[in-house]
This record gives sequence, structure tokens and C-alpha cells, in this order.
Amino acid sequence: MNQPQAWQFGAFKLLPAQRLLLEGNAPVRVGGRALDLLIVLVEAAGKIVGRDELIASVWKKVVVDEGSLRVHVAALRRALRDDGDLRRYIVNVAGRGYCFVEDVSPSTPDGVNETMSMPHEGRSHLPSLLVNVVGREEAISEVCGMVIKNRMVAVVGAGGVGKTTVAIAAAAQLTANYRDGVRFVDLAPLSDAQQVANVWAHAVDPTRPVLHEGELGELLADRHMLIVLDNCEHVVQAAAAAAEAVLIAAPGVHVLATSREPTRAMGEWVIRLASLELPPASGRLTVEQAEEFSAVQLFTQRIAANFAGFLFRDDDVPHAIEICRRLDGIPLAIELAAGRVAQLGLPGLAARLEDRFAILTKGRRTALPRQQTLRAAIDWSYEQLSEDQKAVLRRLSVFAGAFSFDSAVAVCEDDLTTDYFDAIDELVLKSLITVDTGTDVGRYRLLETTRAYAHEKLKEAGELLAASRAHALHVCIVFERVESASPFDGAVGDAGDARWIDDIKLAVQMSFSTLRDPRMSMRLLSATASVWFQRSLLDEYRERAELALEKAGDLAEQPEEALMRMWNLLGLCYWHIKGTGPEVARAFGRAYDLARRLRNVHFERMALWGLCAQSCSTGDYAAALALAHQHANLTPLGTDPQAEIQSGNVMQVSLHFMGDLAASRGEAMATIGLIRRIDLHGNFGQFRLDPHSVINAFLSHTLWIQGLPTQALEVAAEAVQSARSTRHALSLCFALFGHCAVLLWCGRWVELGRQADSLMEVATDRRLGFWKAWAQTYKDALAYGTEGVVVPHSPGVLRVPHQFEMLTTVSDELLSGEVLLRAEAGHCPWCAPEVLRAQGERLLRQGSAPQEAEQWFIRALDLARASRALSWELRAATSLAQCWLNQNQRDDASALLAGVLERYTEGFDTPDVQRALQMLQG
Repeated sequence: MNQPQAWQFGAFKLLPAQRLLLEGNAPVRVGGRALDLLIVLVEAAGKIVGRDELIASVWKKVVVDEGSLRVHVAALRRALRDDGDLRRYIVNVAGRGYCFVEDVSPSTPDGVNETMSMPHEGRSHLPSLLVNVVGREEAISEVCGMVIKNRMVAVVGAGGVGKTTVAIAAAAQLTANYRDGVRFVDLAPLSDAQQVANVWAHAVDPTRPVLHEGELGELLADRHMLIVLDNCEHVVQAAAAAAEAVLIAAPGVHVLATSREPTRAMGEWVIRLASLELPPASGRLTVEQAEEFSAVQLFTQRIAANFAGFLFRDDDVPHAIEICRRLDGIPLAIELAAGRVAQLGLPGLAARLEDRFAILTKGRRTALPRQQTLRAAIDWSYEQLSEDQKAVLRRLSVFAGAFSFDSAVAVCEDDLTTDYFDAIDELVLKSLITVDTGTDVGRYRLLETTRAYAHEKLKEAGELLAASRAHALHVCIVFERVESASPFDGAVGDAGDARWIDDIKLAVQMSFSTLRDPRMSMRLLSATASVWFQRSLLDEYRERAELALEKAGDLAEQPEEALMRMWNLLGLCYWHIKGTGPEVARAFGRAYDLARRLRNVHFERMALWGLCAQSCSTGDYAAALALAHQHANLTPLGTDPQAEIQSGNVMQVSLHFMGDLAASRGEAMATIGLIRRIDLHGNFGQFRLDPHSVINAFLSHTLWIQGLPTQALEVAAEAVQSARSTRHALSLCFALFGHCAVLLWCGRWVELGRQADSLMEVATDRRLGFWKAWAQTYKDALAYGTEGVVVPHSPGVLRVPHQFEMLTTVSDELLSGEVLLRAEAGHCPWCAPEVLRAQGERLLRQGSAPQEAEQWFIRALDLARASRALSWELRAATSLAQCWLNQNQRDDASALLAGVLERYTEGFDTPDVQRALQMLQG
């Protein structure tokens, strides 16, 4: 049984072949995936279609989760105005799938001739489409629906985006709707706008030339016809005048125009043709998944047509995606690139795209000259511009990404005297600038190919230096304004301002190369630091900051405030990258000295935070506590909530390392209370890290050592959840560091492996050597805990004392002599009881007398009790009890274990508690 050409339900009509949904005679805008869902559901009306079946039908080989299905069903319901009450079309059957519940009947399309999909070629004067049309089904459907409803429709878009292809394909489907068929009018060859009416007339009736628009209207007055008016942009005014004359005189004529800008004819409806669909920038796709995106599909099809034997493999996918993305998904550019793959290969082509205008030159011989090379395609648009428009386009090429109107004016206003709004508006209309109005502030952007072309023109015009300086200055002013409102304001970390990072990088690069201005480099890096840190690009920032400080050494007058800021920021980079070392102390020390000299209390506190972190990394916990007290003295209550949070954090961490667990926990709880009261909403401010994550990371350690493993696990998991919600890599590293330790102590080996892998992945991706070393520490601990393997320490991995101390808590086999010396000297109070206990276990393992080991266990027990470290106390008691059991002192051993266990209120499933209970019961 043949499928009906249309389905009728309620006020709607669905035309599957044309991929068109009508309400009455009006097309309904609905996305491609949602339309696919509708077709599947309508064809199975009254039956339940399972979720897996829907996903397989619509997404085919692409792996998506059920959330994507729900999103598109919701979009479909909105398009149908399905409110679930007065109007119901789609019902979700819990646990089974979806059902289309409205009555459906087969129908013959109204307004769209039932033979639309098979046009009468004899009545169609259209160029043949010699290749498959890829990825334009939705656009063709939209054009068809718009032309049925409106008499003047323009398909507008950038050069090479495929406007003509879409118009011809749509016209072919619409041919049978018109008694007198379709005529194709190609205006591209015209150099004289006065010939528009005559060329149009010739396409309709070659025997009847006309002199003006009025005669053209008379010629078409009794026709029922669709006119495809192609390539209007260079004669747009004449094309608009001719179209208006025809529409007035010939009520049966519809006009479908293509142009790089709207014709602005009376009654015109504009459809802007977007680029082909591109895969996401991140995530590795298979061949099948990549080819679900039309840009890649076109690319691979055209390669296969040009390159016999081409086989697209999974390893090729990243190169293909990069090429398609850098060519903005423009079909012409993609086809030109496909023609070079046989010569250069995919990796070679991707590497050569910086020189795209030199290599993308082999178009079809029969194509128009402007479609045979990429440069010619843009030359055609550029030459249609006024001098002011050309100048503005050149200047806008200094932006690496999206920009606002104010930003555009900022890079143009110094040397140009023009109406910027009008010039930018015209460039948008001419499809040389794209605009995104889906944000609070409209964002403009040049396609990458257009930007590369305009940048060449900027250099040729000798304007690069002035434009680069204006751009750099504008970046400085924007972020200095943000900072003046609130130091290191977290607002620059939101999605709207994150777009700045590419422009920041470009401005800094140009300050070194084109501008050769160390002061500008320093100013840029200082003003934009919050963006680099919010995106955790510390190693990239470090490279630029070191170069800026080196160049600044040549300045006659040192900018001390900028130097203070730079040294502090560089110290933070070094600490996250290396953890410890002379560079860390030197950077924070210089920042502190400059802050004192300049009487800048804010940066004095920042430098103290860094010096405290450095002392913790070197294992000088007493010095860290002294620095924490200095910070507290600079931060009396009521100073500044963010400064108080920072002060509470450094005090919490220092007290923890000094073994004062109760005081550390008190500081943590007080600081968390302050955070809740001021409600940061992701604004980390001067702290630079999510305070929830950092404070809870160390609080979880304190809770575990105090004998509260269940609470410790909850707080550690909360820290990770908080950090992940911020999407801030540095905060996530802190949180994962905290969670891994608690998982290690609780013997949760499988989860420890996952979290250590996550920490390693984040740290490696962001080149954060300190956190990478922590990930390796936990992996070494995991290797011993699960397999009993002692992983030799690699000299290439920089480890701080805290990491060696952490390994000691796993087994006496991982105890180093240096850690034992530090514990006996009182230099690591937080874990000293466990270190002494490990030494006793080592002696027993090496065959020493029980009495010798017993002395170490007793010392460990006394230290644990003194610091109220219940978990260390339980471990020491368990080792001592085992020692006594081996000497037949069962009563003493039982009394010791029972006395410790009776103080436990949670964590009865942890390995330490289970071991002690087994000994007690045995």
C-alpha cells in the first residue's frame, strides 16, 4: 500500500515527501529532528512507539540519550500547541514510549499539488542539479512553504552557502503548482543594471524584448508562474524595482530571489540560509556519527567524487571536522577543499588552511568565475561595498570571535569618520557579518574565511598597527571597568564573557609582535587575569606572563602596581603547575613586598594566601599557620566577605596540618556559614577558586580523621558536585583531591580509581603538574591497595611532602625515611600518629621484637588521643591490640579496642572499623 502524500489531523496537514507541516495553508516552523519524530509517530498513529525505536529511526547511527528525545518531543508539542489538556496529540506512555492519539486520515495536499515531488519537466525551465543536495531538506521545505504563502521570497546568505541550489531544488518541487511553470533568471552575468527587466523577459519569452519594468509587468500580467530570480546582489535595486512592477501587474506570479542581501522589495519575505550543520567542537566521533552532520557528509561525498579509492576512517574524522569548522560549513568552500585532499591529504589540508586563499582554487570549470576560487567568491562581495563599509569590515577583522556593537565602534572610531551603525547594518544585510540575537546583547561575528580575507585587506591598507592597538586598548578598558566595580569580579567567568578569551589571547600576542609594547602586554595580562584563571588556562598564562615580565625589564620606569599584580598571578600559576619550588616563593615574595610598599592590603592578603599555600606544599606547616595569622590580622570582621572567606580557608588548612582538628573544623564551618549568608552564586572573586569545593575538600579530611567517615564521604562528594557545577577545572582539582583521600581511607577502591582518573584527565588537559602529581599519588595508592604493588617513585614526578605523608597512610611499605624523621621532629602533626604506627608495623614485618614495635604503637596512640584523631587512634589501637594478642594479652587488647569502638557513631562498614570488630569478636 502506497503511503499517502499527506496526513490530516486537526487543523494540521503533514506532507512527508516535502518534509512540510502546514496549519491551514501556513507552514509551521519545526526542526528537522522534531519533524522526523512527527512523521514516525503519525505513520504509527494509535500505536505506542518505543523510545529505542524512535531514537533509532530519527538519529540512526548517532548515539544520543533519552534527554535528546524528550527535548525534541517537547519542541514538537510546542509547534502543535499540544497543551495536554484542551489539545492533545502526543502522549507519553510511562515506561513504554510515545503514542500519537489524534485521529489521522490520508489527504491530498491543498495548495501543494499532489505531483509536487515529481515536477513536469516540460513546464520547468530550471538548471539541472548535477550533484546530490546535502543537508538542505529543512531549508527546501521552508522555502516551499514560504513561496506557497507569499508572492515574494528571498533566500539570503553568504557567498557559496548554497542559495541557488536551495532555490532550484525548491522550485523543482513547486513547478506543478503553477499553470505556466517555472522560469530561471540568472542575473550573475549582468554588468548593467538597466538590463535586468530585459534579461527577465528573455527567460519568459525569448521573442519579446522589453525596455523597462512596466513592459515586463505587461508581459507577465496573465501568467501563473514562479520566477527564480538568481544572484541579485550586484543589481539589487534594479531587481527590486522589476520584482515590484511584476507583483503589481501580474497577480499570478510568485518570485523566489537569491541574493547576498535582501532586495527590500515591497512584500518581500526573507529566509536567511545558514551554513551546513557542523559537529560539536569537542568529543571524538566515529565516521558514522560524523557523517550525520551535513557539512562532513558533503565533504566526504565530494572527496569520494574527486579521489578514487578514498576511504573515510575514524582516524580521519578529527581532521575532517576541523576543516569543515574552519570553513564555517560553507558548501562552496567545502567543495573546493575536497578537491585538494588527493594532493594534500586530510592532515596536510587541515595544516594548510591558514593559506586557504592560495589552495582553495580548483572549482568546477563550468562554474561562474566567482565560484571557482574561494578568494573570488569573497572578492565578489567585497567589491560591492562602499569605501566606508570596506573600511569597517577591515577593522572588524581584528576580532578573533564574537563582538558587540560597542566593541565594533571601539576599534573603528579613532581613524574612521563614518556612520558605524549604518555600515555594520549593511554588512549584516550583505551576509558578511552574522549576528546572534539570542543573547542579552546582540553579538556580531565574521565567518572565519571572511575574517581571514578582511585581515589581508587590513594589512594591505597599512591599518594593522592602528587597528591592533585599538583592539588591545578596548580589551583593557572592558576588563579594567569590570574590575573597578569589584576586584577580580567573577562576572567575567559567565558564558557571555567567556567568549572574550580568544580576543584576549590575540590582543596579548599582538602586543608582543605587532605593537612591541611591554606596557600594553602587562596591562592586558593584568586586566584579563580573571578570564584566564576562570578557564584554568594557567600554563598558557604563565608563558605570556613570563615573557611580559622579561620585556618589562627593559622599561626605564617599572610599573610597580602592574608588577605586583603580575608576580602574584604568576605565583598562583607556579603553585598550581608545580606545587612548590623557588619560583613559587619568589613570585609570591615579590608580590608581597610590592604590596607592602604600595600599601595595597588586598594584594598583601593575596600574596599571604600564596605564601601560606607554598609553605603547606613544602611541609612547613608551622610557617603556614603563622602566615594564616598574619592574614587574619589584616582581615578583621566586617572587612570584606570574600577576604574573610579567604582568611578562614588559610586558617582552616593550616590548623588541619598542625593537627588541631577541632579548631580547623570550627574555622571551616564558620566560613561555610559566611559563604551561605552572602550567597556567592559562582562569583569566586579574589578567591579564584570555588570556596565550597576548597573548604569542603579539607573539611572532609578533618572529619575522617576525627572518626566521622560517613560525613567525610558526604562532604567530599558535595565538594566535587559543587566544583563540577562551576565547570572550573582548578576548583574541580581541589575537590577531587579531597574526595580521593577519603575514598582511599574508606577502602572504596573502585570509586577511587574513577576519581583519580578524572583528576588525572583534568590536570593533564590543563597542564597542571601539581594536580597531576596528586592524581599519580592516588593511583600509586590504588595499585598497592588493590594489588599490593609498590610503584617506584618516578624522579620526573615532582612530589611534595604532603603526598609522601598521604602514601604512608596506605601501608608501612610506602613509609619513607624522610616522613618518619619529619613526624618525630613534630613537622607533620596531622598524620604523625599514623606515621609512628606505620613504623611499628614495619619493624614487625622486618622481624623485630614485639616489644620494640609496641613502643611505637603506644606513642602513636598517645598522639592520636592528644589531637582527638579518632581514626588514627583506632588504627594505633588495632596495631597495639594485635601486638598484645600475639603476646597472649587478650583482655588488655579487647579492652583497648572496645574503648575506642564505643566512641564510633558511624562508618561501621569501613575497613578499619571492620578489622577492629573482627579482632574484638575473635
